[in-house]
Formats: sequence, structure tokens, C-alpha cells
Amino acid sequence: GGIYWFTLIDAFSTSFGLIIITLFMCLGIAFFYGVNQFCNDIIDMIRLCPPWCSKVLLYFKACWTLFTPLLLLFILMYVFIEMYNTPLHYGSYEFPLWGKALGVCLGVLCCIQIPFWAVAAVLKESGTWRDRFRKAIRPLNSWKVTGGERTFTPQTVDVPFSVTLTEHDFNEVQA
Repeated sequence: GGIYWFTLIDAFSTSFGLIIITLFMCLGIAFFYGVNQFCNDIIDMIRLCPPWCSKVLLYFKACWTLFTPLLLLFILMYVFIEMYNTPLHYGSYEFPLWGKALGVCLGVLCCIQIPFWAVAAVLKESGTWRDRFRKAIRPLNSWKVTGGERTFTPQTVDVPFSVTLTEHDFNEVQA
């Protein structure tokens, strides 16, 4: 029966479960944690933001708040429609309806952890419900590289070679 379990897990826990988890992550970053805070955390991790970085971050902000959640919702709707209309089978064996229901339960099991741990994080904090929620989603400073400061000194790395770019390096080569 191992291959049948594998087929159930492969068909259900790796399809809509991962899409729902990713959707929750996008919505959590965009609307609860804050996309600006997330961008500041990225800058903390890379330690120096080049001049073109602000334009790229604007693109990523649009992706995190609009494009990716909408695309994930569309894909999720397609997966559910396809799951409903297509029978699950392995080779010539077609799974019964209760087998499909068991697969859906496996997929929901990985998704149910998101609200479970969110409620646990809120209940762990003290104060009013609003204060608890704000404390539960606040960023931790313990992992940050800069500790809040964003002033960096440029570092020089000594290497046994140097690269000099010329105008020829930026132009197309004519054949």
C-alpha cells in the first residue's frame, strides 16, 4: 500500500497545501509585517543597497502586495477545480471518494498549522487583543546584522587580481 499513500501525499499535500502556505506568507509579509519593514530587513541582510536597488524594491513591493497574491489565488482556484473534476488514480487503479477525502485531509493538515501557530503567538503575548496582535507580528531585533543602524563603511577585499572594464566590454560585438 506504500505507493498508494505516496500517490495521495504527492497529489494533495504538494498541490494546494503549498500554494495556501505561500499565499499566507505573501499576505502576511505584505499586510501584517509590512512590505517596507521587509525591504528594510533585506537591506539589513545585504548590508548595502546599490543606487538601482530602490527601483528594484519598488517592483518587488508590487509583486508582494498585488501580483503574487492574485496569481496564487488564480492557481489555487484552478487546482481546486481540477481536483474536483479529475479522478485520482495510480495506473489503472482509481481511488474511491473516501481516498480523495483522505488526501484532502492530508493537504489541509499542513495548512491548519498557520492559524494554529498564529493563535498561539497571539495568546503568548499580554495586553489587550490589539496589543497582543501587534506584539505577535513585530520584528525581532536579535537576528539583525546592523542592530538598527544603517551606516556602513565600505570594505575592501584583497584579491590577487584586478579587473578593468573598458568601453568595449559594454558594447555589442559586431560579427
